[in-house]
Amino acid sequence: MLPAEAVASELNAHFIESRLHTDQTDVPEMAEVFRDLQNELTKSFAAPTYVVYDPVGEQVLGVHKGVMSAAAFLDFLQESRAKLN
Repeated sequence: MLPAEAVASELNAHFIESRLHTDQTDVPEMAEVFRDLQNELTKSFAAPTYVVYDPVGEQVLGVHKGVMSAAAFLDFLQESRAKLN
């Protein structure tokens, strides 16, 4: 879904990507730290989990747990971004 043209355009125009891999880490002692951060932001340990976070307002604008189609992901991004306005 991420390489879909409409999704890629939305991400490139309006988002800064950050990834938090909680299922694998080269530093085992960081795994718990990463899982705790995921739980703090999403109240879930599900994977994949997508979060739209506003660093200025320090708030979560959207959370989606699980896989979805490219069209559904685009809707999720746009609906989350609309909460900034």
